[in-house]
Amino acid sequence: MKLSLAARALYDAISQLEVIDAHTHIPSEAQYLEFRYCGPNLFAGGYVFLDLESAGMDAQFKETLREGGHRAVNEWWPRIKPFWEHTRHTSYGRALRLTARDWFGIPEINDTTIHELAAKAQADNRPGLYNRVFEKCRTRLALTCAGQAAFPNDPRLRGLTTAAQPYVGPATLKSADIASWGEGGNPVRSLAGAVSALQNRLREDIRQGAVGIKIAVAEFKAPDERAAEAEFKAALASAAAVPVPHLRDFLADKMFDVAAETDVPIAVHTGYWGDFRQLDVKFMLDFAARRRDVRFDLFHLGIPMVRDAILIGKAMPNITLNLTWCPIISQALTRRALDEIIDMVPLNKIIMFGNDYRIAVQKAWGHLVMARECAAAALAARIEAGDFDRAEALRIARLWFHDNPVRVYKLPV
Repeated sequence: MKLSLAARALYDAISQLEVIDAHTHIPSEAQYLEFRYCGPNLFAGGYVFLDLESAGMDAQFKETLREGGHRAVNEWWPRIKPFWEHTRHTSYGRALRLTARDWFGIPEINDTTIHELAAKAQADNRPGLYNRVFEKCRTRLALTCAGQAAFPNDPRLRGLTTAAQPYVGPATLKSADIASWGEGGNPVRSLAGAVSALQNRLREDIRQGAVGIKIAVAEFKAPDERAAEAEFKAALASAAAVPVPHLRDFLADKMFDVAAETDVPIAVHTGYWGDFRQLDVKFMLDFAARRRDVRFDLFHLGIPMVRDAILIGKAMPNITLNLTWCPIISQALTRRALDEIIDMVPLNKIIMFGNDYRIAVQKAWGHLVMARECAAAALAARIEAGDFDRAEALRIARLWFHDNPVRVYKLPV
């Protein structure tokens, strides 16, 4: 993103601020290093492989880009190269190019440089990787969804629990699904048992240190216990999946009870991913309004339903807007959205950055560069318009990148 002189100066100042990475998927560093990620993973981590597939790359080959371990460049680069030429300018691609340039010293990714990039990526996977990334990014803490609550060997990681998703995620269930909910090997046999299993898992993860609950948005209606009981019994008796909308609503409400009781936010994925019609941000207008005692962190601005998300954030006191993933879905869209956000949403309700990566952790750098550029461009335009001065712009940036996620997730100061 080309910045004006004023925006570039502001970008440099913003780059000196501490950052809370408010959403990622990285596991513990020890687990990460076990995969021995290498060159092709740079094209999987950070979602680049989705654009490559969209451009025509083979879908089955795409899935292999997640695999760890060394692979010769000549085995994978010829299958990526024809589609990289068409995707290198997308926001996903730009985050990779920025990381190649600034982290690995590779000015451009092509036939001439790909062997060097692959070798450097593989060599970089050694102990201390996370600390090197966090130091370069000035990341004080990162909030991760990686299937665990506590990270005793990774002091800069804090977990979000995903334990609720098997209960409130599926639209259909069968007996085998419900049996998997049991604790200690004991299968769930009653609706009360399902509620107990759900709530106990959430409370235990929060007790261990989870700072939030992560779910995907759904059309959670007001609970109807009798209808939920009937659907539970039907699913428990069926080897085939049956619809369970009332059961899902009922269990979601029990999840909300734990969030209210423990005062942790619920991070809600909205918008883009697969059939995003099923992830409509407007679903939150029902359950978030009904459960004013629960705090919700609305992820991804509901892209492509951005203006809906902004208006929801404006209107509802218990909802914050988390721009995790937004700059690499579309940097231009995010920059424009920030201008409207400044107009409409209180400043204390915006979280600017979460890298949202699982592999190729170094690419957090490229993503963060793009997020800082978005913030600098939007805030500098307001300075130039006479809306506020540089000191106020930096105060706002500090809120967005650090202070707001600290407050929302009750992180140590």
